[in-house]
Amino acid sequence: MLTINGPIEEIEKIFYKAMNEIPDGDIGVAVSGGGDSVALLSLSAEWASIKQRRIIAATVDHGLRSNSVLECKAVKKIATSFGVNHSTLKWLESPKGNVQNSARNARHRLLKSWAMKNNLSVVLLGHTLDDNAETLMLRLIRGTGIDGLSGIAEKKSIYGLRMYRPMLNLTRGQLRSYLNSKGISWIEDPSNFDQRFDRIKIRTLLSKVHSSGLTSKKLVSVARHISRAKNALNDNVLKVAVSKIKQKAWGDIEIFYNDFLNCSEEVQLRLLAAIFRWNSGKNYNPRFKSLANLREAIVNYEIRIKRPLMGSMVSINDNKIIFRRELSAIAKPILVREQRFIWDNKWQIEVKPEKINLASVGPLGKESVLETKNLPQHGVPRSVMPGMPAMFENNKLICVPMINYGEHFTSQLIGGEESFINFLSKC
Repeated sequence: MLTINGPIEEIEKIFYKAMNEIPDGDIGVAVSGGGDSVALLSLSAEWASIKQRRIIAATVDHGLRSNSVLECKAVKKIATSFGVNHSTLKWLESPKGNVQNSARNARHRLLKSWAMKNNLSVVLLGHTLDDNAETLMLRLIRGTGIDGLSGIAEKKSIYGLRMYRPMLNLTRGQLRSYLNSKGISWIEDPSNFDQRFDRIKIRTLLSKVHSSGLTSKKLVSVARHISRAKNALNDNVLKVAVSKIKQKAWGDIEIFYNDFLNCSEEVQLRLLAAIFRWNSGKNYNPRFKSLANLREAIVNYEIRIKRPLMGSMVSINDNKIIFRRELSAIAKPILVREQRFIWDNKWQIEVKPEKINLASVGPLGKESVLETKNLPQHGVPRSVMPGMPAMFENNKLICVPMINYGEHFTSQLIGGEESFINFLSKC
């Protein structure tokens, strides 16, 4: 068991050092109720008291277990004992496909909305050194590349949510000993012992190979070496993008064919992957085989017509490679319920208050383009126009900001004229 002047002090020292990277502003803590997240909440509460910072906590109720409501109430009680305000965020949708992936994506979206509502600068997550090692093994078995083998990132932005993991240098065992020493209880998730899940199988495997020298700490050490190489590659990609990539106001990305050809294969692949992530608003790359096949087709100048991948259409015109949002992948029209919101994962929309609950925002569409044929295009190619943000009321087109038609809302790419470069600089 830990003592006040021994390991507890060391754990706090490691945690407080990690928290030096936290930005100014109020802080959110995601708490599932498990040992790791409860330790995160306890350590964060102590740190916040010392630093005179405000933290609040949230638990996502996925509704996947019969006792999830009781578990959330238990977490609220723990948070209250630390003097921390707590909210329960309910997932009301049904999971689609892979349950764990659906739940994780929903969790990120709910935390994002919660963070925006409370004007939080960052949300803390309770991933540990053990989580990092398990993730590495999972990715290795699945044949991942350099990015996957660089491990869990300490800082990350998902759906625009800034997240930070301050416990990546602490083990699961350390944190549970810390909680025991303070008499703090936590909830054991039964899925942590369910061998049907790949992560639990990996956890069991790692416990068996530790005695052979393949410890979690060594795995994470390897990941840190790989991470440095990844960062160097990303810096190179960013330099190429700044000097060679051109972003249009309507969202197209362009690069001269010869400039792309002069890049190394690895840089080409990374540029392509980043463009597809940015264009789609997704947090993951296309499947590598699809990405490699597309790169080869570009290099060999085999794209005669537009070619789709991950919500983008790729074409080569006038010796330029052009990446455009695929019309069929664009978000469908939605009823305006807020004055400011994100549409299609990349457009910052601001609507005049009188149009809330009356108008809808969606893609202009091919039919509505015909209604604008006599209007000035303001330099926007007509082929682009079907995918531009537009506003409708009673099925009638009333506003298209990109061509200065109507005054009911504004639309701007998140990050403005340097949206893609800003996105790439945070990867």
